[in-house]
Amino acid sequence: MITYMIRDYFAMFRIGNLRKNNLANKLSFFPFYFIGMTLCGPFLLHTKFSWRVVTVQFAVFMPIALAYFSVLAHPVRLPKMMYLCPMQPKERRKYIYNSYYFRVGVHMLPGVLGVCIAVVYSYCDIFSVIEILLNYLMVALLISREQNAKGEVSGMVIGEIIFVIAILSSVIQVGIIADAEPDMGIKAVLFAVFYFVQLPLEIKHLKSAEKQLQAAVSFENVIH
Repeated sequence: MITYMIRDYFAMFRIGNLRKNNLANKLSFFPFYFIGMTLCGPFLLHTKFSWRVVTVQFAVFMPIALAYFSVLAHPVRLPKMMYLCPMQPKERRKYIYNSYYFRVGVHMLPGVLGVCIAVVYSYCDIFSVIEILLNYLMVALLISREQNAKGEVSGMVIGEIIFVIAILSSVIQVGIIADAEPDMGIKAVLFAVFYFVQLPLEIKHLKSAEKQLQAAVSFENVIH
């Protein structure tokens, strides 16, 4: 089963599948994120522009972008042709759930690598490491906006809010770890935002994701 999950995961990145998913339109805003974060971040956060800071920025932001790209490219359901295969609902459920967990794990690998780079090239402490990894996890757990039921926008809106907060939090984190004297007050505010805003939103989003995972097991809920 692991072999099939790996094959299907990378198969979704083929040009034909990406075109079917209309990712070109959905990801058109990414260049603006990176331009804004790279050029405006150091000035807004009073950090000096340097290649070291740029390296840390890309090490922190690229995993979030890759995870979000993968979320859009991988709806939590089987390809339609696989629903015609002689699989029992129990087998479908196992495959769909394990594929989702596999995807989350794959998303976290670049994040861990990015944090390691940030630790080497900045003043990243344990608090910032945990905060950055939590932001990665928040995004990695998202489901595709196309997974929402017709007329339902709450799940999509919550997912977008989680992503934007993760991006903004990461921008501030880069400003903190690029400074030789990190501001503990800002760190406390970021923790409060995570605990009182991000975490409740993520819990609500995961409840919606659970419903979509369960619905993906049923042939009738997908083929319509």
